[in-house]
Amino acid sequence: VIPSSFEQEIQLNREETMRSLRKAAAITDGKPGGATLDFSVELLKLQVTNTEDEEARIEQKIEYQGEPFKIGFNVAYLSDVFQHLHSETVILQIRDNSSGVRIVGEDSDSEEYVVMPLRL
Repeated sequence: VIPSSFEQEIQLNREETMRSLRKAAAITDGKPGGATLDFSVELLKLQVTNTEDEEARIEQKIEYQGEPFKIGFNVAYLSDVFQHLHSETVILQIRDNSSGVRIVGEDSDSEEYVVMPLRL
């Protein structure tokens, strides 16, 4: 399930990203919901749509210099992982938008999670 190599490694501030995920999760009203993470140079755009076609868009400045790409996740799964990590910085290791994403805290490889992306 864990890819053997990664194309992208993105560092995110855990607290700031958790706030963005909480805002995004509010629109899903407790139901499972998908979030699209759109990475571009120094910017993460988080977009969530619920079953009533309501939409939330949240932007967050990040330190990223790679090629733009999008990946989707169940917002609840991603929130759970960020809540259980203890590092200030969280690292997402991504192979592509259809492979499992390895998520670790910057301070510790002993906290390791894999979240499967949703199809966009």
